[in-house]
Amino acid sequence: MPGKIDDDPRAAPPSTGDELPARIGRFIVLGPLGRGGMGVVVRAYDPTLDRQVAVKLMHPGLGRRHRGRLLREAQALARLSHPNVVQVYEVGEHHKQPFIAMELVFGQTLMEWNQQRHSWRRCLAIYAQAGRGLMAAHAAGLTHRDFKPSNCILDDEGRVRVLDFGLAQGRDATEPESSSSTAPPRSGISTEDLERIGLSDDSHRAFSEPLTRPGAVMGTLAYMAPEQMRSQPTDARTDQFSFCVSLYEALFGERPFESNPVGLRLDKPTGKPSPLRPPPGRHGVPRWLLRALGRGMAADPDLRWPSMDALVDELRRRRRRRSWGWLAMGVSAASLAVTMGMGIWGARSPCADEGRHVAGVWGPGPRARVVEALRATGVGYAELTAVRVSERLDDYTDELSGAYFEACEATKVHSEENNDELELRQACLDQRVAAVRQRVAVLAQADGQVVERAVQSVMDLPSLEPCAHGAALLRVAKAAPPRDLDEEQQLRDLREQLETARSLQSMGKTLEGLAQVELVVRAAEDLSDPPLLAEALLVTGLLRTDLGKHERAEQDLRRALDLALAHGADPLRVEILSTLAALLGVEQAESSAALWLAEVAQGLVKRTSADLRLRARVMIAMGQVRAERGDHAHAQAQFEQAIALLTQARGPNQLALAVSLDSLGVSLRRQGYLDLATEKYRRALELRRQVQGDRHPETAHLLVNLAVVLNEQGKFEQAERCLHEALDILGADPVKRHAKIAHAHTILGIMLEAQARFEEARHALERAVTAWEAGLGPQHPKVARVRLNLGTVLVRIHQREAAIDQFEQALSILEAHPRTAKNRETMTEVLDRLIEQYETLGDHQRAAARRKSQEQLEGSTAVANP
Repeated sequence: MPGKIDDDPRAAPPSTGDELPARIGRFIVLGPLGRGGMGVVVRAYDPTLDRQVAVKLMHPGLGRRHRGRLLREAQALARLSHPNVVQVYEVGEHHKQPFIAMELVFGQTLMEWNQQRHSWRRCLAIYAQAGRGLMAAHAAGLTHRDFKPSNCILDDEGRVRVLDFGLAQGRDATEPESSSSTAPPRSGISTEDLERIGLSDDSHRAFSEPLTRPGAVMGTLAYMAPEQMRSQPTDARTDQFSFCVSLYEALFGERPFESNPVGLRLDKPTGKPSPLRPPPGRHGVPRWLLRALGRGMAADPDLRWPSMDALVDELRRRRRRRSWGWLAMGVSAASLAVTMGMGIWGARSPCADEGRHVAGVWGPGPRARVVEALRATGVGYAELTAVRVSERLDDYTDELSGAYFEACEATKVHSEENNDELELRQACLDQRVAAVRQRVAVLAQADGQVVERAVQSVMDLPSLEPCAHGAALLRVAKAAPPRDLDEEQQLRDLREQLETARSLQSMGKTLEGLAQVELVVRAAEDLSDPPLLAEALLVTGLLRTDLGKHERAEQDLRRALDLALAHGADPLRVEILSTLAALLGVEQAESSAALWLAEVAQGLVKRTSADLRLRARVMIAMGQVRAERGDHAHAQAQFEQAIALLTQARGPNQLALAVSLDSLGVSLRRQGYLDLATEKYRRALELRRQVQGDRHPETAHLLVNLAVVLNEQGKFEQAERCLHEALDILGADPVKRHAKIAHAHTILGIMLEAQARFEEARHALERAVTAWEAGLGPQHPKVARVRLNLGTVLVRIHQREAAIDQFEQALSILEAHPRTAKNRETMTEVLDRLIEQYETLGDHQRAAARRKSQEQLEGSTAVANP
């Protein structure tokens, strides 16, 4: 947690007193997190914003230099708002001791994480996050100057944050301390303005003043770049050096300069480090990675990568290259000496160019267009969406490039597979490239609807795992009828069109997607290709479900299932079975058939590939069906299994978990486990906020669900705050979420009624009726149910005629719909209220008529359930 304390041996000694203050500013101290030379870090509670924070409080008696350093850290961090940099909330003084309140992060430092051995790919994934944090700092004009594993924290959800910017400096911070520069601070406030409003310039200039006297050296020796050790000017390339040392240490468990950390870089300031090779007995790390790190650790800063961005981009590619791009452009003799000293082993791999074409689908050009389109929508969470989409597509296309390389090497280097299997693996990967291409095409034309679905859409890109098994692909291919070259090209074109339809469906462009996929269905029928037709019908069913055309969707999915069972591969069968089970069990109330389908899918998934996401999908479908049946204990078990599978597949910090946690919260609440339900809702809400932002409509949805359980716990004020926050989010959204708005108003109205705040409840329920009608039409059963609630409130304020009108409208709606169990239950309650109100008003004739309706309803229920 950012309770890490600076360990500079030159800092003043800590205070001998161990007693912590009860408060630091407005923050209530909960306990210590750490102590060091400059101060103490405590865990504290912020009562104003209802959250825990970490507070760094400087020891009393430390001098101006140390106060400046603390302010330097605060001001450096306050400039940054990035997922991989710890966030500063506030700076202040407690009895003349400066303090910084910052984000509280639970987890472990990367130094602690390094203690266990991890694959080189995992090391890259983790340290790439730290690299992104440094990139953000550099973009803001900051150099960290003390980057090391113990200054990074990996939280419990798998996110890395860079912290402890106490040595950070700006680009203009290399002047001697005696400088009389009058340049304004980066805040833009001039000295004259500060004097006019009665503030000192000292604290604002703490960041731009040099940290040390000329000739002083600060930082951590083992990770320090040569120029920093010689007290020469430092810049972003200094951090690059420290980053490469840290990543090397993560890969091999020791630092590259372990034997001579100082002389190697000081005695020969223009020379080269020892040839960068793996330690004895440590193999398996690609040579291209060692070369990349070696360049980043060149003694001469001019020979390093031009920026952290360039280094991180190189690491992301994860594929072999013959030589560095800078070598091809021509370098000095000293540069060449460094290159040769680091060693370039072996000949060029025959697979070195595999996967390069992926950069054309998602490279600088497409990335810029997507980011610009998302930002241009003006949606409140568009900026975070652009970051998350870019990160996901970066990672996915990195994996794609690596998968092409690995498929090639399996055949051409290791002779593990034959050419037919290689061709099929490449064709499988080509379909994934098409999926990326079509997602990018939709994102480049983003509107508010696309922004809402964008992160989820790219998170749901198809797994690469099926493309790793050439033998399995060959078995499926042999079962397919032979095709000539023209037909093969037609099939490739149709699969591209199908990916277009999938992308449109995933982004909420339902009508456009349906028009596209119907063309694919007709063409697949003409070509007599059952697997393609089955997949196209699956997409058709998904789109029609989104449109609320459930009967047509069921027909499409049943036909798709017949074709897939006869001709398709197991993953396609499982996807169709899961989709059909969810449709029948949740939308059609046919829970017995849905449960059977889900159990068949579960049996298939056990024998299919190790795609954990596919297995989780089956668990979610089964859980949804069991929840609709009222079997919440078994639903709970299914959702817990899904969460375990998803966590195993992609870690604990992923958007897919939010859906399962939300569903698990419902099952726990229905069983009366309110504290556990609250915990799951809060965790899901945290994921939504982190991945999609505070202003996303799905964040609002979870706030409503959390409000329900808080209300049941008697925490009415907290529940009401959640509902008002949700309505504020939804009201500001350019895409009107009528159903979500209606749901929030409905819950608020019911909650206010329970507190006897009847007028407020009436207004909330009237808004709910309006929103439900706008979203679902005036004759939907949900409109009937909220009219029942509204009528009940009107009775409480003695407006009986108005209440009867609401009850009669509700009954009329329900009579026009099938007599499902839920609708019969609501009708019974409506009739009870009507009879009661007519009797109260002395209208015995209409009361008798409604009693007769009630008897008929009970009779039909008895016939339906003999």
